[in-house]
Formats: sequence, C-alpha cells, structure tokens
Amino acid sequence: MRQEQQQCFYCSRPATLLCDFRLGRRPGGYVADRQGNYSAPKLDVPYTCDMPLCRDHAELRGQLHIKAKAPLGGFDTFDFCPEHTRSDDTKAEIVGEDEAERLRRAVRALANRRLIRERGVLLSPAAVPRQGELF
Repeated sequence: MRQEQQQCFYCSRPATLLCDFRLGRRPGGYVADRQGNYSAPKLDVPYTCDMPLCRDHAELRGQLHIKAKAPLGGFDTFDFCPEHTRSDDTKAEIVGEDEAERLRRAVRALANRRLIRERGVLLSPAAVPRQGELF
C-alpha cells in the first residue's frame, strides 16, 4: 500500500522537511564501558517540533555532513518553521514524551491561529490606545 505524502502545514505543496526546533530532550543517563564503569553521558535525542514544511516555508539554520559508508553518509539540514524562526533551542529542558506531544499540539494551534488571522477570518483585538490619545 502506498503511503500518502504529507502536505506543508502552511500551504498545499508536498512537505519535504520537518521542523528541527528542539522542544526538549529525553532524560539521559550514563554509558557503561567494558569494565562496568560509568563514564560518558549518553547522547540525548531531542524531541523536535516536526511540523511538516515545504522548502519555501522553512528557514534553513544550518547543514550537517554525515560521514559514513556509502548508503548512510550524506548531508542533512536544520530547518525551522515560521513559528520558531526567532527562537533559540540551545537550552532545551528535559521533558517527557507526553509533555513533548503537548508542546507540538500547542505550536500547531498557535500556527493555525496565526494563519487564520492572516487570512482575515479571525479579527485581532484592537490595539489599546495610548494615554495621550484618549483625550
């Protein structure tokens, strides 16, 4: 059975990328060496936003070269969705799987709300007037 390709969250084009913004990281531990001594910390795999994106709606943050044998090596990119373009993910906290999924849903809800507002369906609240403009 052929799997249906995802669409970009922001338009109807096929999604070729996922947002790599780190929402948090899994609880790590330490790796035991051959003698049973715990030495090096485990590499923690981050929970990412994973918003499906096309190239036009993704912000390229960097590239990574993976040096390995022929079928495994290559290049990868770090791409952020429009919700995370001005965000810094270097201080990702330790979170659980449920919390990471809750954060993903919250980001999608904010993105959906912003898209609706940009299309003119949802009216933004009126700006509060400054004190001098009241009188």
